[in-house]
Amino acid sequence: MPEPTKRELAEWYKRNAEAQRLVGAFLQAWASVEFALDEVVAAVLNLGPSQGVIISANITTQYKTHVAACALDFTDLDRKDIKKFRTKINGISNMLGDRHMVAHCGFFPHDNGDGVRFFYVKAKSELEQPGRSWSRKDFDAKFAKMNSAADALLEIAKAVKHSKTIADLLKLLADATRQAPTGPSALDSLFPQTLASPSSGLLSANGQKDPQTPPSSEE
Repeated sequence: MPEPTKRELAEWYKRNAEAQRLVGAFLQAWASVEFALDEVVAAVLNLGPSQGVIISANITTQYKTHVAACALDFTDLDRKDIKKFRTKINGISNMLGDRHMVAHCGFFPHDNGDGVRFFYVKAKSELEQPGRSWSRKDFDAKFAKMNSAADALLEIAKAVKHSKTIADLLKLLADATRQAPTGPSALDSLFPQTLASPSSGLLSANGQKDPQTPPSSEE
C-alpha cells in the first residue's frame, strides 16, 4: 500500500478535526441535558445546591429519570402538567443509546468527508460490528433535540420550584401540630377546601363541629 501524500494527510487531518468537533459538540450538548435533569431531580426532592450535587453525582442518568418522573406525583402540579412533564422526562431514556455510543466508541472521519463513522460493537448473544455513521445533518438534528430537551427540563424544574412538594406538605403538617388549638391552621393555606378549613362546613381549625354542620341524631 503506497504511503499517503502530504496533501492526502492534510486532508485527512482536516476531516478528523471536524469529526472531533462534532463529537465534542455532541458531548457538550448532552452535558446541558444532564445539568437540566439534575435541576429537576433537585427540585422534586426539594434539595439544596450541595445536596443536589451529591445525589446527582451518585446515580445514573437512567435512575435520575425514574426519580424525577415518579416524584412529580408528590407536588401539587396539575395532573395534565404532570403527565406532560413525565413524558418529557421519560424521553431522555430514548437518547441514552446515542450518548453511550458517542462517549464509549472509537470514531474517525467518514471516508466521504461528511460526518463521523463510529466503531460500534454489539456483543450480547453474539458479536456484531455493524458500525454507524452520522452525517453533519444527523448531528445537527441531534443537537436540536438535545437543546430542546434541556430547555424543557429547565422549564419543568422551574414549575416544580413554584409548586408545593412533599417536603413542603410535611413542613406544613408539622407547623399545624405546633399551633394553638384556636389559631388558624397552616393547612388552610394549602388545603382551603378541605376538612382543615372552617369554610368547608365540616370541621373547623380547632377540630370542633362547625355551626353550619347539622346536628347528628346522637346530639
